[in-house]
Amino acid sequence: MRPTGKPKKLLTIFTSGSKIFLQQLHLRLQSHSGIVGNGLYKHGSTIGTYQLRYSSENSSRLFKLMYGGSVKGGLFLRRKYDIFTRYFKLHAECSHTRLKFNGPVVKG
Repeated sequence: MRPTGKPKKLLTIFTSGSKIFLQQLHLRLQSHSGIVGNGLYKHGSTIGTYQLRYSSENSSRLFKLMYGGSVKGGLFLRRKYDIFTRYFKLHAECSHTRLKFNGPVVKG
């Protein structure tokens, strides 16, 4: 977080003890959301644990996949949704944050 309170980047992390699960999740997310690159890493502080990490642009693609439809009455974590939308409002000038979903453009 910068002194201005504006986060530098958006980071999405999935953590699991199953490397195979995260590899399969990554492949499915690539095919359904256009995620690029390999985001699988060993978790630094926990033995036998792996993380799938996505930075700002790929996180934006995940948001579009997860929340692209209506969130009204849907199953989602409000806290996570709020983190995404706060980032998009603070970074409205970035091209990857101008996502279209459910009609309106999310930009703040």
